[in-house]
Amino acid sequence: MANGSLEKCLHPVVESEEEHNKIKSLTILQRISIAIDVVSAIEYLHHQCQEPVLHVGDFGLAKFRPKVSNPNQSKYGLGNEVSTNGDVYSFGILLLETLIKKKPTDFMFKGDFNQHSFARMALLNRVVDIVDPMLINEEMVATNHRMRLALNNSRENV
Repeated sequence: MANGSLEKCLHPVVESEEEHNKIKSLTILQRISIAIDVVSAIEYLHHQCQEPVLHVGDFGLAKFRPKVSNPNQSKYGLGNEVSTNGDVYSFGILLLETLIKKKPTDFMFKGDFNQHSFARMALLNRVVDIVDPMLINEEMVATNHRMRLALNNSRENV
């Protein structure tokens, strides 16, 4: 990819002070745009291909799945059969990582404490405490203001 991978943007490996000063964090709009692109690709692979294509966990390995499927299949990590549910679950993990800038393997996640429990403890009143601090700045405030104005305008036009 021209601008590097999402992994490198979220978790850059910095070898010098000069490199550290050149690193730019992804804005909330860039992160949302990436998430929309990923979910659009998943939707296409699951529903628009002649044979649905499934990714396995890390989006690295793909499998074709016959059209006949069992809607009760569960997530990959539990040792069950591969299904679209696993892709949706993996996308949720990717989305969390994109917003909180912490890998599922981060040192802080031990035992039963994981990304999901980290996010759940912050809902509803403490989301600001877990979101990537680079997103909580003047740009975020300005973006929120523009989004509220757009939402209010759309409500008035209904």
